[in-house]
Amino acid sequence: MKIKIDNKELELHYSFRMALMYEQIQNKSIDFANLKMEDIVVLFFTAVVSTLQYNKIANTMKYEDFLNWLDDNGGEKILIEFTNWYVEQVQRQYDLMPESKNKSTEKPDPNV
Repeated sequence: MKIKIDNKELELHYSFRMALMYEQIQNKSIDFANLKMEDIVVLFFTAVVSTLQYNKIANTMKYEDFLNWLDDNGGEKILIEFTNWYVEQVQRQYDLMPESKNKSTEKPDPNV
């Protein structure tokens, strides 16, 4: 996902750092079953900050500045776009995981 923020064009980078930052800020892990607007906004903020760090770009972005940027750039629409991007990234990571032979969705072989 590409965004223009703080006079910089960024291609968001999905990373482990993003999840760690989220946990540090929120003092909890991401709970996909009970996501609130605040969780999505903080997750988006951590995506921006971790992308800046990944690209070795000086980070002057404060959370309050980020909220102002959201307000000025159609926050609801961009949050939907970010959420879709994030779900896609998580799905890609999940798809890369080795398949387990003991998946609960597999039915046992009745002939064994």
